Amino acid sequence: MKNDKQIAIIKTMTALPGISIFLIAILVYANTWANEFAFDDIQIIADQLDKFSLGMIPKMFFKSYWSPASGIYRPLTMASFAVNRIFLGTSPTGFHWVNILLHAVNSLLIFGLLNKLLGLGRKNIAWVAALIFTVLPIHTEPVAALVGRAEILAMIFAILFWRGHLEGKTGKAALWLTSALFSKESAIMILPLAWLWDQSIKHIQGPQMENFSPGDTRRPMLEFPPSPIPEPRTPHTLLSFWPYMAVVSIWFGFRWLALGRLGIDPDYQYFAGSHFITRILTMSHFSIARYLRPTITGLNLCADFSRWCIPDILPSNPAGWLCLIFWMIFISIGLFLILSKIAIRVGFWLLWPLIAMIPTSNIFILITPIGAERFLYLPSLGFCVLAALAIDAGQTRIKPLMILIPLLLYYGALAVNRNADWKNQKTLFEDTVRKAPKNFLAHNLLGVALSKEGRLDAGIQELHAALKLAPKNQNVLANLATAYNQKGDLAAAGATLEEWIASAPENPRPRRLLESLLRPGP
Repeated sequence: MKNDKQIAIIKTMTALPGISIFLIAILVYANTWANEFAFDDIQIIADQLDKFSLGMIPKMFFKSYWSPASGIYRPLTMASFAVNRIFLGTSPTGFHWVNILLHAVNSLLIFGLLNKLLGLGRKNIAWVAALIFTVLPIHTEPVAALVGRAEILAMIFAILFWRGHLEGKTGKAALWLTSALFSKESAIMILPLAWLWDQSIKHIQGPQMENFSPGDTRRPMLEFPPSPIPEPRTPHTLLSFWPYMAVVSIWFGFRWLALGRLGIDPDYQYFAGSHFITRILTMSHFSIARYLRPTITGLNLCADFSRWCIPDILPSNPAGWLCLIFWMIFISIGLFLILSKIAIRVGFWLLWPLIAMIPTSNIFILITPIGAERFLYLPSLGFCVLAALAIDAGQTRIKPLMILIPLLLYYGALAVNRNADWKNQKTLFEDTVRKAPKNFLAHNLLGVALSKEGRLDAGIQELHAALKLAPKNQNVLANLATAYNQKGDLAAAGATLEEWIASAPENPRPRRLLESLLRPGP
């Protein structure tokens, strides 16, 4: 009986960290369930709901996610939307609950992976890192925006790939890698990350380095049962990654069949025609101001970074060079810690975000946006692990839970508040206009949202603000003409259409609209 009670206690303690992670994830993002379709959700999901069926799923593997020229290919993510629609209906509520649950599952997988990587005596660090990841405010975009599911699915399958790889289950790992790549392109970076871990960890002589020394008076913040000691294994060479390279080749083949190209059309590239130095300085500055600072503070989150509100950093601007020097020092520290064998795991997690962000960094591969907060979903794991290591390192001076609990409450409150900004198109772009008043796209979409609510004067005002920032923009002119027409101001609608015709004489659409506007009624 006594043994049964001890076994029950051990089982409860073993399950406690996972239960806490899952419940906190649900609690923090529960207020997104009532949100509507917003921003890219409208074009990718809402406008295609009638097309989502079981019969369409195979066809999704041979069509683009957005448009062929954009170079975006995510059939498994699209298939998940179809399954969502089939079983939970067309309401955005069902889509949001699936996103919430997927984020919770991902947080649990992170806990399991870190528990395996960090080894004996460090389950508390894995738990803290997973908790921080769960509530990090920068993750509100991938969770609250339904199209952010691509990020979540890609990371879930990437973690499962790494687990399979660590356990020597190459076939299973290859299957998970395939799923990750078909969810989102940037999942490909799990390969160099896994390889770097293999090459770095061979310098650590067994799991005993992760244990507490006999004279160490520190105690784990919670007495979880210790993790099993990982079995030693020979680190993989690049050549032994050939099954994964075969998966990547197959994925590229499907991309070519679906898109007719491997890259992105220059017309869709944010930095098309820009000099490499301008590009790298701009991204160095952008990554500190729009990525690093919001990740750490949880503040000033923004839904859109458009070309018109993020100025290029030219070589004559010293701020860009200072930011570049900062990142070079950051990389150097990570490499030094690994190569010198001083703190291999710290060095690895320092380099993690920079490696994970290569496909979306606009340095080596040019993409459509300058950046987006959803791009940080996988890279932010490095910050979470480093934060957990820092909290654990201070155990002798201050109770770690005295740091962890306020941090979770702070991040959690900011995430809940940010979720509300994603409630609908209007609330999202009201927030974006406040934070980026020079963003013409935000003014345009806010104007459309206000007009649909019947607030035509307010909508027209926002559309004029958009037109002032982007004169001759055809989308803004079309939306402004529509708003004037709804208001009954036919003269203003006609003048707007004339302006559109003058700016785009080759486009027949404004002429047809003007003809229908001037045509007398029955």
